[in-house]
Amino acid sequence: MEPITWLIITWATYGAHRTTAALEKVPQTSRDQCEANATLIKAWQPKASTICIEGLGTL
Repeated sequence: MEPITWLIITWATYGAHRTTAALEKVPQTSRDQCEANATLIKAWQPKASTICIEGLGTL
C-alpha cells in the first residue's frame, strides 16, 4: 500500500446554521493530484468546499 502523502477533505454545509451535511477524506499521492481533484469536485458540486492537507507519510 502506498503511503498517504496528501488528503483531500471535502465538505458541504447547508442551512442558516451552516450545518455540515457531508465530510469526506480521500487519500491522494501528490499535491498536484489533490488540487486537480479538488477542482473537479468543485466543478461537479459548486457548493462543496475542499482543502488539501499533507497526510501521514507512512502508515
